[in-house]
Amino acid sequence: MKKVLYFLPLLLLSCANKHEVDLSNIDISYDIIRYDSLLFGVEINKYPVYFDKVYKNHPEFTKIYCENIYQLGALEADHFNLSKELKYLITNPDIQNIYKESQSIQTELPGGLEELDLALQYFNYHFPKIKTPDIYIYNGKFEYASIIGQNFIGIAKEMCLGKDHPYLKNSGMPQYLARKLNVEHMPVHALQNLLITNFPQQSADHLLDFMIYNGKILYCMDAILPFKADSIKIGYGDGKIEWCRQNENEIWSWLMKHDLLYNAQQTEFLKLTMDGPNTAGMPAAAPGNIASYMGWNIVRQYMEKYPETTLVELMTSPGLFKGENILNRSGYKPR
Repeated sequence: MKKVLYFLPLLLLSCANKHEVDLSNIDISYDIIRYDSLLFGVEINKYPVYFDKVYKNHPEFTKIYCENIYQLGALEADHFNLSKELKYLITNPDIQNIYKESQSIQTELPGGLEELDLALQYFNYHFPKIKTPDIYIYNGKFEYASIIGQNFIGIAKEMCLGKDHPYLKNSGMPQYLARKLNVEHMPVHALQNLLITNFPQQSADHLLDFMIYNGKILYCMDAILPFKADSIKIGYGDGKIEWCRQNENEIWSWLMKHDLLYNAQQTEFLKLTMDGPNTAGMPAAAPGNIASYMGWNIVRQYMEKYPETTLVELMTSPGLFKGENILNRSGYKPR
């Protein structure tokens, strides 16, 4: 597979963005594999011999594709029968229709890949010891926008169709999720997944740990995706990020009033750090995942106070694993 590099003009970046860095010495290289075309773009009578070739050339992704995405069973245990099941699967009319429908984003995909390439350059700048992964573009079944393997990022084409596409409209998927399933959000899904995989959460005792960990991921997104709006990075709909900025003091007061920072009941506080249409107990305009937004602000103030801290240190220093440590050192005040 020919290595492909895309470059997005730096003019897209704001001159005032403190996360602008010199990428002229960043030289990344990776493969872009059109796995959707490999499986769906071949005459079906060539299976299973053709599948053997695909498996040989792309063993890690093929294993995850068969075993995890489509749950066809263990690939090594029954390779021949699994290849027949896959042949049956991709000839299914519904699966074929999804593949054909997802072809409609072909004209938008290059722009998303350009942004993803630029994000990977920023990622390499901040995390030079992490190998740049290959990119697999595949067709799934409306479950994962992005998947991560040891050496790859997988991009699900059907999860880039856009909220107004009939498949998404008829799927019953909540609006707050469907509105993020487009090419514009694709680099965000991929890089967020890459960060979480490389830097898993180390402390998970209280709400504060979750909100600061999510805030650290979002701060990394500031540095890796400086050309993306905050609303895209956190996945908020129209007007929600502005509402949060205008009501930051009230949000903080609400968290303190209800003694939520040190709440240890995950079933209670996960709703504050996960996607949702709104936040129960707050005004209707308050978006979901609001504690992560506040964690983001705390981490931003911490990094303003300690600008010498690198992203590697932010994500790997044991002294910064506990949310309480970052909160206390940040001297956080709502703005």
